[in-house]
Amino acid sequence: MQQVFSNFMQKAALFCGLLFCFSTVEAQDLASNRGVELVRPDGYYPKYSPQKPTHERKAAVKTHLLNLAIGKFSLNGEVAVSPKNSVQLQASYWAWNRSVDIDNSNADARLRSLGFTPEFRTYLGAEAQALKGFYLAPYLNLSFINIEVDVDGGTPATTGFSRNRFTSYGGGITFGHQFLIKDRFALDLFLGLGGFGADVRRLSITYQDNTVEEADIPFPVVGVVPRFGIATGFAF
Repeated sequence: MQQVFSNFMQKAALFCGLLFCFSTVEAQDLASNRGVELVRPDGYYPKYSPQKPTHERKAAVKTHLLNLAIGKFSLNGEVAVSPKNSVQLQASYWAWNRSVDIDNSNADARLRSLGFTPEFRTYLGAEAQALKGFYLAPYLNLSFINIEVDVDGGTPATTGFSRNRFTSYGGGITFGHQFLIKDRFALDLFLGLGGFGADVRRLSITYQDNTVEEADIPFPVVGVVPRFGIATGFAF
């Protein structure tokens, strides 16, 4: 648990550092492009004339970089639905293989997950626009999971297999900042908190002697987890 907390704090610190750096760059760009100086024939110089936002991006396609580190592949599609609101849908596929312990026997577990995460984003602040700036986003999650477990206990009574399919669901809240670099390259930094649950609690294992036994699933099926990441892609 201490190692997990340490890893989370390191990634959270990385997120905050990246957010600060890119916020500084964006603030400088905003200051330099906030307006233009006008010259009138009578010599009067108004200070600034406000300009409309320079970008008109209505959609973005992105992928999560941190997910790749755990073998999870995801694709996000975000579409503006109003000047300061957008909807995003993430589709993901995760292949997970681990050696686990089930009832004091060695087991190989293989998990395959297909997930969908819709969220509604509200971009905050006077200068914010859909797809650009700080945002707050409630989200939902639905995953269809297939888990296969092969148990090797050394005897027919302790060697068997399990094949199970179940659904995981959840939701939470996320906040973050999305940058549009050069008005085209999207960089999305986000952090949040959510909960999840599943419609199954135990595995049904069939052993070589034809006995069937119930065992706990070798990973959490309900809980609260942080949600954070870095997504990159293109806006158009």
